[in-house]
Parts: sequence; C-alpha cells; structure tokens
Amino acid sequence: MLNDPLSSAHVVASDFLDAGECAETVRRVNGLRGRWTKHSHNGFFTLGAASYLDGAESPDSYLAAAAETNPLLSAAFSDLYSGLLGFLEHVLDEPVSYDERLALPGFHIFQISGNRSAGPPNTKGIESFDSTAAKRAHFDLQFLKAVPDWTLEATLSFTVPLAQPSGGAGLAVWPFRYEEAVRQNLSGQRFAAQNAYEQVSYELGRMVLHDGFILHAILRGIVHSGDLAHKGQRITLQGHGIRTNGRWTIYW
Repeated sequence: MLNDPLSSAHVVASDFLDAGECAETVRRVNGLRGRWTKHSHNGFFTLGAASYLDGAESPDSYLAAAAETNPLLSAAFSDLYSGLLGFLEHVLDEPVSYDERLALPGFHIFQISGNRSAGPPNTKGIESFDSTAAKRAHFDLQFLKAVPDWTLEATLSFTVPLAQPSGGAGLAVWPFRYEEAVRQNLSGQRFAAQNAYEQVSYELGRMVLHDGFILHAILRGIVHSGDLAHKGQRITLQGHGIRTNGRWTIYW
C-alpha cells in the first residue's frame, strides 16, 4: 500500500482559520450562489470541480470542469489558497503546490432544513442526525479519476469546516482500511452497515486530515441529547493531496 505519513495516525486535526476568516469565506461562498452546482434534492451543492463527481464520466470531464471553475475560485479566494499551501507545508514538512490542470480545493455546501431520521448511536453514544451515513461510507480513490497515470507515493484528504448547522457536524470513521477491504474482498459499505463508527466532531476552522484509506463518511449533522432543531448551513473546504518525488500536489 502507499507509504502515507498520515496512515498511522488515521485522522489528525490542526487549527487553520479563525472565526473571522471562516465567516468571511462563508460570505464569499454564499455570494457565488449562482455558481453552485446542485447534486440532489436534499440540499447538497458544490462550488468548484470535484474529481469524484465531475470525473465520474472520464478524467477529461474532470479536467474540463476544473478549467471552467478554477479562474472563478482563484479570483474569489486567492488569499485562502495562498494560506492553505503555507499551512500544509508546515503540517507535512514537505513542498506543496497546486497544478493548474487540476481543480483547486472547493466547497461542499449542505442546506439543512431541520428534518432528520434518527439512526443507531455510534460508539460514543451520540445519536446520529443522519441514519444513512453507512450508505455513503467510502475510501478516497479520487486520484484514479484525476491523475490515473501518476505514480503516487502517498495521498491525503482534508476538510475545513466553515459553517455548521445547529448541533454541529462531523465525520464518521470506521476501523477498517482499504488494504483490508481488498484483502477480504469486502466492500466498505457492507462493513459500515454492520459496524459502529467513531464520530469526529468538527470545529470551525480546524482542519481534519487523513490519508483517504480509512473508511469514512460525511455526517451532515449530529444531535446531542435528542435536540431536534437541527438546521442551517454546513459548508466545508474540501481537498486532496498526492505526493510524487517528495512533493505534494493539492487538488479536489
């Protein structure tokens, strides 16, 4: 398997943006609402080109979407992207850059109405807002769509929470890695349906990183103590990294 320096830690978190920077980024994201891409009836949008979505047909479709959206994102969030490179270089202690052909990190946007279906409690006894988390359990293999011909040394995935609905949001993580799924010939979703997850609760501006090969899923929201009034925006900055020849390339 890939020699990923994050693999032994599974999931790590580090402060990136302060409250004011999160609020300003959210203001800019909402100001570009006309450029959001809607993906379903349940209030899920993206801003930017995501390899797992825009590369579903082919790598060429992803590269075309990146070429269309990168100028918009670069103009609106130039300071954010500059700061992101410096931050990741500090965290990884290796050179980090973008590739003009690949999509810049973009945004997941959920408009949460307050409706929920309660699922079983996770391993920490906190009831899930979203009972369908196991159906979205996955490993991050986006590099197969974005850069299918690259020789990879390591990978990473990161999320920066910028806005959260009432009650918070987070990441579901199962104790199951891609290598084990291949060895057992067992799908991640099947494992997730039969096993409890650990909840990683998000904090605004605090980046959550992992190598992408730990089974995980978005938690659109979480509920503490039976709180039913769960609604608002869930906005996150999303991206991935690929290391080749000791240098990281950041993309989405």
